[in-house]
Amino acid sequence: RTTIEHASRGGTYGADAHRLMQKLDPAREKRVSYETDNVVFHVQIAARVIYVAVSDPEFKRVHAFTFLNTCRDAYASTDGAHRHEELTEVLKREIDQYNAGNGNELQARQKELEEAQARQLA
Repeated sequence: RTTIEHASRGGTYGADAHRLMQKLDPAREKRVSYETDNVVFHVQIAARVIYVAVSDPEFKRVHAFTFLNTCRDAYASTDGAHRHEELTEVLKREIDQYNAGNGNELQARQKELEEAQARQLA
């Protein structure tokens, strides 16, 4: 099992996320959010890989899963030899963008995803 983490703040989030992952049932849960005292753990499971994002309760769920989709796509597009380094850079860049409040970009990306999903269903 490989874990790639990037945190913009300190805390026990990594340990909490690992405990949460132990309890997940990948056959049943594909996209879930768990709220604790002061944070929300957003979890997405795809192709036997568990993606976890931790946010403040005020952070919109749709934005958390947009972030996780970006992580999933970056993971799928990298090769094994350089995956850790490349994903660390993607995580840092994405977290910095989200923390900088690039709401317009998030909304545009979400709209693109919704349009792509609508085309697939049509």
